[in-house]
Amino acid sequence: MHKEGEEPAFRLTHYSVGQIWRRMWPMLRMHRAKLLIAVTLITYGGFAMASVPMLSKYVIDVAIVREKSVRLAGIAVAIFLVAMLFRMLLWYIAQSIVVRAQEEFVFAMRAQGFHHLQRLCLRFHARYPSGFLHDRVFIQSICAIGNLMSSFFLQLCVYIPGMIFSLVWCFYLSVPMTLVILAGAICFVITARIMGPRLHERTLECTEAHNWICHFIQDRLRGNKTIQAFALEDHVGEDFNERVYSVQMKYVRASIERLGLGFITEGLGYLVTGGIMLIGAYACLRWREEPGTLVAFISYQAQFVGLISGLTALYGQISATRAGFD
Repeated sequence: MHKEGEEPAFRLTHYSVGQIWRRMWPMLRMHRAKLLIAVTLITYGGFAMASVPMLSKYVIDVAIVREKSVRLAGIAVAIFLVAMLFRMLLWYIAQSIVVRAQEEFVFAMRAQGFHHLQRLCLRFHARYPSGFLHDRVFIQSICAIGNLMSSFFLQLCVYIPGMIFSLVWCFYLSVPMTLVILAGAICFVITARIMGPRLHERTLECTEAHNWICHFIQDRLRGNKTIQAFALEDHVGEDFNERVYSVQMKYVRASIERLGLGFITEGLGYLVTGGIMLIGAYACLRWREEPGTLVAFISYQAQFVGLISGLTALYGQISATRAGFD
C-alpha cells in the first residue's frame, strides 16, 4: 500500500506558466478570434469602471459647489446609468463568448485525456483505480485549467485596463496623490513576489495531500474483504485517523498562507487610503484643490484595492492550476 513519504509511483514534472501556455495554445488557437472579440468587449468594462469616480467629481465640484444645479447632477447620473447599462450588455455578450470557448476547450482536453487513458495498458489501470484517475486527470487538472481560462479572460482583461485608465485619470487630477497610489502598488507587487513562491508550494502540498488521501481511502476500500477477514477494522480505523489527519493539516497551512497574503494586502490598502486622505485634505486646505478630487481619489484607491485583491485571488488560482497541471 502507498504510504506518505514513499517514492511516488509516477513521475511528476513541474511546469512554469509559460510552458503551460505553450501546451495549451494548440487547443486555444482555434478560438482566438472569438476570444479577441471578448477581450475587446471586456476592455470597455475596465474603461467604464475607471470613469465612475470622475462622474462623482463632476457632481460634487460642478453640479453642487459651482453651479448648484440639480439638472447637471441628473445629466451626470443619466450618463452613468447609460454607460453602466452599455457595459453590462457588452459584459453579457463577452461572457457568453468566453463560456462557450471555455467549454469547447475543456471538451477537447477531456477527449484527449480520455482517449489517451483508453490506450494505456491493463497493468497501468490495475495500478491506478478509476476513481483516482478521474479525480486526478479530469477534476483537478482539466476542470481547474478550464476555470482558470474563464477567470483569465473575464477578470484579468478587466483588471489591467481598469488599472491603466485609472492611473491616467489619477495623474490628470493630482500627481502627489497618484504617487501615493503607485507606492502602494509597488508594495503590493513586492509582497506578492515574496509570498508567491511559498503560496505555490503550499498549494502544491494541498494537491499532493488530496491525491494521497484519495489513494489511501480507495486502497483501503479495495482491500475491505481482506481487512474484514482478519478482523483489522479497528486497526485500519486508527491508522486512518492518525495518518489522514496529519496529511489533511496541509490544507490548514495553505489556507493560513492565503489568509496572510490577504491580511497584508488589505492592510496596505488601508495605509494607502489614509495617505490619500491626509494629502488630499492638505491639498484642499492649502492648494485650494477641489473637494471632488479627494472623493475621486478615495474611489480610485478603493478600486485599486479591489483590483489588487482580485489579482491576488487570481494568482492563487494560477498556483492551484499549476499544481493540477503538474
